[in-house]
Amino acid sequence: VDLPGYRVCAMCLPAFAVGGDFYDHYPVDGGTVFTVADVMGKGLGAAILTATVRSALRGASRAVGRVGTFDLGEAVTAAHDQIADDLDSTDSFVTMFHLKLEPAGGLVQYVDAGHGFAALVRRDGHVETLNSDDLPLGVLPNCSWLTNETHLEPGDTLVVGSDGVLDLVEDSEDEVGAVRDFVARYPEPSELCAMARALVKQKPPMDDVTIVAIRRNLAT
Repeated sequence: VDLPGYRVCAMCLPAFAVGGDFYDHYPVDGGTVFTVADVMGKGLGAAILTATVRSALRGASRAVGRVGTFDLGEAVTAAHDQIADDLDSTDSFVTMFHLKLEPAGGLVQYVDAGHGFAALVRRDGHVETLNSDDLPLGVLPNCSWLTNETHLEPGDTLVVGSDGVLDLVEDSEDEVGAVRDFVARYPEPSELCAMARALVKQKPPMDDVTIVAIRRNLAT
């Protein structure tokens, strides 16, 4: 990802030949959009539905951006309306963390559709979990999703992972806490992804492992 002032690393390692996780990124007016999503299921069926979700979300995000003020919640809602029949006919749902970064000021707008893990690792090592009470796509008809905001300050790292990341950490009663400790130890995106790949080789997980990490450079 060519994002001046930031360092980005992303990876998606399917548990099987094809998987239901995906990540995506693309420019929009005023910034760059990043998405991490997990389609329920494994194998070819999930992979086909994954491609449908990715296409619908890209189209909705760009359409919303063209008609006025870019609103991530509206884009996710519009994408859900497009794929609702597919989700219903396959009895599937999709968890998603969808964000827009405005590079100049570090503003992060995001939608958490039941995804479960995104964290902001501050420069001092403090970890803030980003989530919401919004449901995954496909759980209920006629849902809508809200846009939340935070800021990525110089030296901060934003990490979004799929639930397969939980399989990488040591067994713990507090799996989310263990993952928070894991990302805090590796705030450099390339180092975090390298460590995750190493752990996958040591103990192949039962679920897809997807990570997107975005670090804002310190001012020079």
